Amino acid sequence: MKEVTITFKRPAATDITVETSMTPEQTERIKKITDETGKADWALDMELKDEQGNVCCTAHANFQMRKL
Repeated sequence: MKEVTITFKRPAATDITVETSMTPEQTERIKKITDETGKADWALDMELKDEQGNVCCTAHANFQMRKL
């Protein structure tokens, strides 16, 4: 993770969770770019929800994968 920005919407009085996913096509695109250039950047937007399903905050994260 290179950077993350969190925007708080409401207080959470319970545990919070976040679910993320990527399609196989997105994963392959990132892998291909990494193989070709040595690194690949991508962004992911997330909603963090309390146990009742209310959005407590949102996050925008920038990631980078590097070839070893």
